[in-house]
Amino acid sequence: MSKRTILLLQPTIGYMDSWRSAPSLPLALLHASTFAAQRYHVRLFDQRLNPQWKIALRHEIETTQPILIGATMFLGQAVANSLRMLEEAKRICKAPTVIGGVLPSLMPEDCLADTRVDYVVQGEGEKAILELARCLENHEVPSSVSGIWFRNENRISGTKHTELLHLDLLPEIPYHLIPVEKYLPRYGGISSFYMETSRGCPLSCTYCFNPEFNHGVWRAQSAQHVRERLAFAKNKFNMKDVYFVDDNFFIDIKRGLEIAKAMGQFGLRWQVQGVGISSLKKMSDEELRFLSENGLRRMTVGLESGSPKIKKILGKHYTNEEVKDVISRLKEFKIIVYCSFMCNLPGETHDDVKQSIILMFDLMKLNPNFRSSPFYNYAPSPGTALFHAAVQEGFKPPKSLEQWARISFDGNETEISGSNNARFYKGLYIATLFSDRKPNEYSTSFFFRILAFLYKPIARFRLKKMFFYLMPEINLFYWMIKPRN
Repeated sequence: MSKRTILLLQPTIGYMDSWRSAPSLPLALLHASTFAAQRYHVRLFDQRLNPQWKIALRHEIETTQPILIGATMFLGQAVANSLRMLEEAKRICKAPTVIGGVLPSLMPEDCLADTRVDYVVQGEGEKAILELARCLENHEVPSSVSGIWFRNENRISGTKHTELLHLDLLPEIPYHLIPVEKYLPRYGGISSFYMETSRGCPLSCTYCFNPEFNHGVWRAQSAQHVRERLAFAKNKFNMKDVYFVDDNFFIDIKRGLEIAKAMGQFGLRWQVQGVGISSLKKMSDEELRFLSENGLRRMTVGLESGSPKIKKILGKHYTNEEVKDVISRLKEFKIIVYCSFMCNLPGETHDDVKQSIILMFDLMKLNPNFRSSPFYNYAPSPGTALFHAAVQEGFKPPKSLEQWARISFDGNETEISGSNNARFYKGLYIATLFSDRKPNEYSTSFFFRILAFLYKPIARFRLKKMFFYLMPEINLFYWMIKPRN
């Protein structure tokens, strides 16, 4: 008997899809397919590669007749876009639907209130997707499958996700499911290959989903295993740059240095998505130089705020002086230090925002390789400590998945802090987005880079004066990133 098909849907995410020269690898779906692809014919449909996605999706479904249709989902536009694809799928066929990701994992029962969703995967999807497909193929109820939630006779049933996978024991993700060459966005003029080597974080930041999703546990592939994966990918895809998407890459500094040695031996440039100030404080100048000499070109450091009061609320245990010391030390090395900030937080005042802006400009002066994230809007994750604080301050949690789509890091429709309105935070986001050389480094179009260059002095003026009113560029920006179909 021929293999049955599982169809997995990747939604358009938001502004980064139009900013990057190409979409990033759909790692969430590739990882979820790890075991299922060994037994079933898995197809990945990417909305980002299909401008006429409705026509393409209909053709895909009618051609493959899937036994199961799944979508990944996280806060912001991705929620709305996944729902739109699932709704279209429901019009075309009767295959059951399943969603997974951080948001569904934190509120599986609420997600099942949406009729476009038949099942929810809570936690890691590698085993859950395989077992769910087996149950559907055998016409069985998946009541014994860990992490699967569903409606059963007008009741919601499910088994709470508890198992955490041993990452070294997982087979390589099934790259053959996608045309990898279409998923290599350019950064600094070189195409980047995205890779995950660890999951979770042992820290207890109050806003983060990790304490709930990963039970506060950090798990990592051994340096040797990562080396083997790098050798495989370099040989197969001729990659020259790797972007590690780990939440906190240097929890084990020795492991990080061993991976750095492999990167140098392979002649690869690399970047790291998640790095903590606490890890950087522990590293000597010799170790930082070793990272630079072995190809590290960018790291993202989660600062989140320049306000001591807000840092305490967030569970961040370092001072601005410690941050300045670390960022200043890094100026000796050819490493772009991309620091992230948050705003629209419970308990936040106008002065708290100002302190973050001051810290951002101070760091610009200390290190020419410093880059600031746009000031991300706090997007409340259900079940976290800060979520409960936001509710106490007056935040009204969305009552449907459609409403959750309006909660986004790039401009919430909901005012959480109470000290500024939503338009203020959208203006702050846009001004910090264009406050430095980020647009040039992401290999965006020449026309876009020219506009960003011309707008930068205006953005900096607005930030220094905290003047985000009479700002027509807000409407232009959100028009540019709005989905077209």
